[in-house]
Formats: sequence, C-alpha cells, structure tokens
Amino acid sequence: MRLFSRKSIHMTAVVVAFALAIVALRVEAQSPRRSFTKPSVAPSPAISEYSDSNWAIHDSPNFMVWCPAGEVSPAELGQHCEALRSRLIAKWLGNSNPPVWSPKCLVVLHPSRSSYLQSVGVEAADTAGSSLVVCRASKVVSRRVDLRGDGIDFRTAALPHELAHVVLAELFPGRSLPRWADEGMAILEDSVSKRSLHLRDLQTAWVDGRLFHLRDLLQMREYPVSQDWGVFYGQSASVVEFLVNRSNTRQFVNFLARLAEEDLDAALRETYAITDVEELDRLWRASLLVDR
Repeated sequence: MRLFSRKSIHMTAVVVAFALAIVALRVEAQSPRRSFTKPSVAPSPAISEYSDSNWAIHDSPNFMVWCPAGEVSPAELGQHCEALRSRLIAKWLGNSNPPVWSPKCLVVLHPSRSSYLQSVGVEAADTAGSSLVVCRASKVVSRRVDLRGDGIDFRTAALPHELAHVVLAELFPGRSLPRWADEGMAILEDSVSKRSLHLRDLQTAWVDGRLFHLRDLLQMREYPVSQDWGVFYGQSASVVEFLVNRSNTRQFVNFLARLAEEDLDAALRETYAITDVEELDRLWRASLLVDR
C-alpha cells in the first residue's frame, strides 16, 4: 500500500470520485468490532420484533443462514459463504481441504438497522457487519456473523471482512490475534473502494505526522482511542500488506506464531531477517515514499 506514486494524480481523482460515497462506506467498519458484539449461542437471531415465519433459513455444511423471507435467497447466500470460507482458509490457513465447522457459523442478514442493532448493540451504529467467535478451553463453541441488508451491498461491504475474522480465529484457537494483525488481514479482504478509504486515512496521518511507530502498533493489545481508529485501520492494513508482500501469507502467519513465543525483535530476525522493529519501521516508511 503506497502513499504516493506516479499515479498520485489518478489516486486524487479516485478519492474525489468516491467522496459522495464516503458517508455510506464509512458505515462498513470504522469502530472496533468485538467490543460491541453480544456473545450468543442461540440457534436463531433471537429478534423479538420478528417471528420465525418472517425468516427464510438455509443449512449448508458450515453455515446456518437466516434471511428476511422473500428478500434474499438463504441458499444462495449460504453458497456464497461456503465459497468465501474455502478461499479464505486456503489463503490464510494453507488448507485446501479443511474439516467442516462444528458448530456451524450462524449468518444473520438483518432487514433493518434496528434489527441489526438489537442483535449486536447500539455501539455498532456506524457499522454494516459484526462477527463473534466464542472459545472455551481453546475450543470454538460459537461462530456468528450479523449483516445489515437494508440498502447496503453486504456481499462486498461487510461479509468478506467479517468472515475473515471468523476464519482467522482458527489460526491459534484460544488465543486472540494481535489487533493490528486481525484487522489488517481482514481489511485485505475488503473491496477496492473500502480499502481506498483506509488508504486515504493513512495518507492523512502521514501528512499530519500521526503515524504510530511500529513498535507501538505491533505491541498494541487493545484498540486505540476513537480519534486514532482511522490511522490504526489504515496503518494495520499497510503493515500487513508490506510483510505479506515481503514473502507470502504463510510466512506472515509463521511470524504471528513466533510473536506468541518470542519478543518482537527476535521474531522479525528469524522470520524476515530484519534486525529489529526499528529497521522494520524504516523499511515500511520507505515503502510509502514516492516511487520515482
């Protein structure tokens, strides 16, 4: 993810072209995801304002899909989820023939904003999707994705990002990924238009001198304060992309595994032959400069 290049004029035009869509796209994911999701292992959306007769339900090998009756085919959405799951697992887990999920992942497509917020909480008012994986004793006991279906293209605006979070929870069962890695990897699955907004936030933070030093970003245990969400998401995606492009996704996953056992500098040396995080910070910032 480069900040400036020969295409900077073109990028400016692209940003302007997306300006009218920014408000809608910002609904997609600009607040921490799991801080507002209510844990639930209920077999249904448990939405009091809708009876079961208002829902169309489809069971696929790895998903139970609930959609508003007559609006979206749950079978078609289930097939889409299955294909997306296979691609994500092959990419990040390196498994082309994964075992079926037990329990299945509940996917709920909500007919309205109020229905969505009733399930995930009012703190999610600025989002279009939410995911939750519950583990007990290093075993997954619940998987769930909630999506808004009211005038939002949930197939591109929210589903790939949220399902990526569900898949990535399989990497190290019982242990949470670092926030920057979890969000950065999920953002790489977002649409081009959505990623362009994160790039814009990264550009703004660069100009304003608000970028995190990578030692601070990579050791961050929780999400930053709300005014830093934009730079956090943009920088996390950029750093993940930089490290993945330096080798491949499996090498990046190996780096994350080492982080659980070694200090940051040692993990960088052994995985990427980078001396320490100071060198990584210099290399990453250099990758953002003009490609002359």
